[in-house]
Amino acid sequence: MNLLEVNNLSISLPGMISLVENISFALKKGVVTGLVGESGSGKSITAHSVLKLLPSPLICSGQIIWKQPESSDIDLQNTVGKDLRRFRGGKVGMVFQDPSASLNPSIRIGKQVLEALFLHRDIRKKAAKRVVLDIFAKVQLPNPERIFKSYPFQLSGGQRQRVMIAMALINNPELLIADEATTALDVTVQYEIIELLKKMQEERQLTVLFITHDLSLLSGFADNLMVMRNGKIIEQGAFEHVFSSPDEAYTKGLVACRPVLSSRGFRLPMVEDFEHNPNYSRQKLEPNVLNEVTGLFCTENVNIWYNAGSSSAFHAVKNVSFCVHKGETLGLVGESGCGKTTLSKALLQLIPYGGQMTLDGNILAYRSRSGELAFRRKIQFVFQDPYTSLNPQICIGNLLIEVLKVHKVENGQKALTSRALKLLEQVGLTPNYFSSYPHQLSGGQRQRVAIARALATEPDVIVLDEAVAALDVSVQAKILNLLNDLKQKFQLTYLFISHDLEVVHYMADRIMVMKDGEIIEVNTATDLFKKPMQEYTRTLIQTVKT
Repeated sequence: MNLLEVNNLSISLPGMISLVENISFALKKGVVTGLVGESGSGKSITAHSVLKLLPSPLICSGQIIWKQPESSDIDLQNTVGKDLRRFRGGKVGMVFQDPSASLNPSIRIGKQVLEALFLHRDIRKKAAKRVVLDIFAKVQLPNPERIFKSYPFQLSGGQRQRVMIAMALINNPELLIADEATTALDVTVQYEIIELLKKMQEERQLTVLFITHDLSLLSGFADNLMVMRNGKIIEQGAFEHVFSSPDEAYTKGLVACRPVLSSRGFRLPMVEDFEHNPNYSRQKLEPNVLNEVTGLFCTENVNIWYNAGSSSAFHAVKNVSFCVHKGETLGLVGESGCGKTTLSKALLQLIPYGGQMTLDGNILAYRSRSGELAFRRKIQFVFQDPYTSLNPQICIGNLLIEVLKVHKVENGQKALTSRALKLLEQVGLTPNYFSSYPHQLSGGQRQRVAIARALATEPDVIVLDEAVAALDVSVQAKILNLLNDLKQKFQLTYLFISHDLEVVHYMADRIMVMKDGEIIEVNTATDLFKKPMQEYTRTLIQTVKT
């Protein structure tokens, strides 16, 4: 029996710019339906249209029917006022992608969840608090009393997302919409949230619409699957059938482009590969040539403290020693807060540290601007979010020229422009992008620009800090292929930092596992997965879906 039916739904901007085009689907009662597609495909605005949460410029047409066997069906498109509020948070709960943006930072968690409860139920304050603490316990939040009194910034990302799930479920809704609810989370936390949603769905016989760009997340969770592209549902059916035997080339590409353990040593397939060649077969990568005699970039007993010397001192990185060999990709993996990014900042000499670092055998202790520039020319950095690391007021060409000027790679406007255009070409961008601004580019294109900027100085080592974490899996595959191509072409050395063990396993020759500021295990990528020595590493690997 269907709980919700969407008939001929279209969403457009004024001027008939179509964002969602004439889609129809049904959500069956007690069934988990996955909605998958790339960013911009129309997934989120489709979900938001169910509760009439679309911004005012958007024009919505079609029917969104809430089925009621014992009374007349309701068209949510025509529902307003108190009747609409009854559905928002009452009949339909929603978990958004970023809990930090959804929770008010100046109000305690308990008060925010109580507000959601009071909107839909006539209940005394004391009894309401018991209901909130009970739902906190059910979503496996530690110490519900402490969580109740905490502010959002005092919780981890996973805890904030559990609060959002508790808030969505507190009024016993019949439908739960989860919009990219695990995208920004560590792989272990992501796994825990999926398991929690499974448990809650089974206990309450919830109908779930789970929206994601990563098909692998839905394996073992979703019953049905819809694939969306350019505002249209191009394929839908039982999850196992669509996942294992997709009809559309686009779906085949989405399934194949996510790195899995068997991807190692092969070029990642892309959506376009399947669209151009239905019988596409994967291609082997060129074997990596390593120089393991001497370390190119080494650290010895590196320690980093925050608020050193005070009562609130925090030992963020503890006695870290390692060497990156020339031509190697060394992976660094661990959960958020383990010290990965703090270590990377120290490697780039951006924050003070104790211990010693060497590059080409020379101790890093420059005392002049020329010494600093010489170091920065040899080691470059690619940040997680290119949108915040690229100056929005400077066009792409001038962003690259600025780096070339600072490091005196080229002289003269003609030579500088020519070199910038060549850098764009090396990362797969046409000369047309030279005059574009960062906001005019997609996420994947911006990350290509960030990589081009890192290549501008002809570095020996590039530090990649969660460089593909914010990207769709289809765009991620393109960037990972690009990084492998550039590594072979320019004999680059990478320090590849990520919380995603599958991606690190695909890219790295060796992997370091970090926990609580310490490197607890180092091994080749293959051996680490075959014979993990530490319990923490085994836990990380268990979350990986092969």
